[in-house]
Amino acid sequence: MVVAAVSVLIGIGFASQGAWLVLPFAGFEVAALALAFICYARHAADYERISLGAGQIEVEICDGDCVRCHRFSQSWVRLVVRDAPSETRLALQSRGQELEIGRHLDGANRRKLAGELGRWLRQAA
Repeated sequence: MVVAAVSVLIGIGFASQGAWLVLPFAGFEVAALALAFICYARHAADYERISLGAGQIEVEICDGDCVRCHRFSQSWVRLVVRDAPSETRLALQSRGQELEIGRHLDGANRRKLAGELGRWLRQAA
């Protein structure tokens, strides 16, 4: 908010000195800043919730305004770990479906999640 106010004040100052073209660009800058804040606010509360229950795993994913819930049977689901030099990616596969999980975690916590899910899945075997 302060950045927007300073930008507009600078634009008004230049416009009062005869450089009126600065003011529309200050307006574009404030509009871009507002758009960036709106995009950030929309995804600030995104989450993934993984619940392990009696014989099933439930993954609830909130992405913006959309909340999706996926359920997998413990006996049919398989954990896929893709280790790349830059990052580790996790996915659950079951009956032709694949769901990426752990998108909001860093590499170390993804590996920790993979270990915990792997132990839980081995209990079913």
